[in-house]
Amino acid sequence: FFLQTDSRARSLARWRCSRARSRANTSARTLAMGKKRPAPEPELTGCVHDGELYLHDGERVYSSERDWQGSLVQVGTLGANGAVELLVATRKPPVPPPPPPRPRDHPPPPPPAPPPPPALPPPPPPPGGPAAAACTCRALEWGRKCSCGAALGLGPLGGGGAGPGPSTLSREQQLQRVRQLTGDISEHGRLKQLDRAVGAFEQIFAEGLHPTGYAYSTLLNAHVLAGDLAGGARVFEAMMASKCRPNLVVYTTMLKGFCAAGDMTAAVHLLRRMAHGSPPLMADIRALNTFLRGCVRCGDAVAARWAFEMAGSAWRVVPDGVAHVALARLLSQSLALKELRAHVEARREEREERLKAVAAARSASPPPPPADAPLACSFWAAGRCERGANCRFYHDLSVVQLDEAAEEADATDAQAAMELHLSHAGALLGKDALARDALRQARRLLAESSARGGGEAGGGEAGSEWAGGGGGEWGGDERAEAKVFRRAELQREAQRLSRSLGAVAAQQLVAPLRRTLLFGRSPLVPPEALSLAHPSEMDHLLQPDPRGPAPPPPPPPPPPPPP
Repeated sequence: FFLQTDSRARSLARWRCSRARSRANTSARTLAMGKKRPAPEPELTGCVHDGELYLHDGERVYSSERDWQGSLVQVGTLGANGAVELLVATRKPPVPPPPPPRPRDHPPPPPPAPPPPPALPPPPPPPGGPAAAACTCRALEWGRKCSCGAALGLGPLGGGGAGPGPSTLSREQQLQRVRQLTGDISEHGRLKQLDRAVGAFEQIFAEGLHPTGYAYSTLLNAHVLAGDLAGGARVFEAMMASKCRPNLVVYTTMLKGFCAAGDMTAAVHLLRRMAHGSPPLMADIRALNTFLRGCVRCGDAVAARWAFEMAGSAWRVVPDGVAHVALARLLSQSLALKELRAHVEARREEREERLKAVAAARSASPPPPPADAPLACSFWAAGRCERGANCRFYHDLSVVQLDEAAEEADATDAQAAMELHLSHAGALLGKDALARDALRQARRLLAESSARGGGEAGGGEAGSEWAGGGGGEWGGDERAEAKVFRRAELQREAQRLSRSLGAVAAQQLVAPLRRTLLFGRSPLVPPEALSLAHPSEMDHLLQPDPRGPAPPPPPPPPPPPPP
């Protein structure tokens, strides 16, 4: 054994042998000194006799307390019928009551108790709910259940009590403290620490302060970032019930949550609620792009068409490159080649006309502004207007903008992406000539953007959404990296399409077919059904089918008997 093991095993074996010898020697010395090992104790069972606890092993009865050596003390035996027969009286004598105090030892009488405070009136019922649902214990909770079992709302404004009372700070100090807590909510929401964000919002009520509309919107954004749409809806309803009315930013934040979860029905209802609110609010370019990103996520081309119709009529929004690319992608996935071709060709003409207008405005003899032109935009005259084509004021095209290179690069990349979507649809439907022409246009646009440098140094709001997929406070370096990555992705897509069209092979179309057939919507809703004339017009589309789910298919017939 020692020859077949390593040194570590031999050392372990030696240690075990020495330990066994040491134990044997210790036992021998103990026996030689006349000390015997303690006998094992029997298995004991508890019993109660005259209110006292005893232990027995079936024959002998022991006390529940051991002696000073830790040994059992026998106090009796166990009878045949299981009764305890004590050898001596082991019950302790009753303790006599203490003697009554002498008159001089009487303590002084206690002072009279103060009168109880007046009872607070019951809190008002929560908005939109019965009075029985309100909490009556004045606990400051947030969307949880109080000890009384009542479902609480959002702080005192949602039926959870009136708080500790008004604050003793001045008006400026109160606003400064609310701004500080709102900053904590924003930081916790950015880190997706929803519990801490809610705790910071509860602190506003705990200090006797009133949250502002920005505090509500910040908490709503924290719920949306954490994926808690139910909590975001509670915050939204509490804001509606308070004196702080939600603005377009709050509606867009809630819309972002619905679109991220793929609930386009709730997103459409929210847009209709905005349009029929008091005062009515219309979606802007950011809300439109948020809704279209949700349509792309779900493959809902019908809702995207409806959004474009509303943008041109009721909302009065000019779609940018992000919106056009989203619609082109959905049309390509739906294989709506005719509609997609018209859309892409219209964008080509718009881009060429804009380039010609800019060249004419910066020539030696620029044309005069139109007679019905509105007032000139001061931001555009200063070198940068964030609203772009959605600005209500006049833009003089002869004024060079600070982010003009970045905006032109974003427009070029967006047009190239639409051309690639058109080429995809043409290749899948067998329109090789159309697919090659669109691919040629996309390669030309990508070459122009790469030769220009892409405008990575600048970048406006639309550019950040096109590069990064929307939202977020990005720096210049991150935005530039996103644009370079997106442009490289478009170039790789063009190479794949070129290989598919050059050598017609079925395996080259697997990836486009997979992306196309992955999306769909059932049941299909026609575009004219999504009208915004009145909120009740779409209710029938959101009701469940009264016939219930489809019945399961009948079982297959049994196989015929063998011959």
